[in-house]
Amino acid sequence: MGEKNMERLDELIRILSTPAMRTRHSKAMSTRTCKICDGPALRFRDAVSSFEYRVSAICQDCQDKYLYAADRRSNQTMPPRPL
Repeated sequence: MGEKNMERLDELIRILSTPAMRTRHSKAMSTRTCKICDGPALRFRDAVSSFEYRVSAICQDCQDKYLYAADRRSNQTMPPRPL
């Protein structure tokens, strides 16, 4: 894993460790938004990304930014999957 990816993961850990972030999960899930950026969480690239949202309440854009290397990013999305 590259240094830049490790920096992103460290940043994600810092973000998710805040007390405010812990309380945002259920709100994000009920409103289909992202608990990090408050943006919509309606479309995901694949089943893995959709599942990640159900677990973490993190939208596709934030998943791309914090979890996946740049080479995985694309504009391909799937229709919304029911939670």
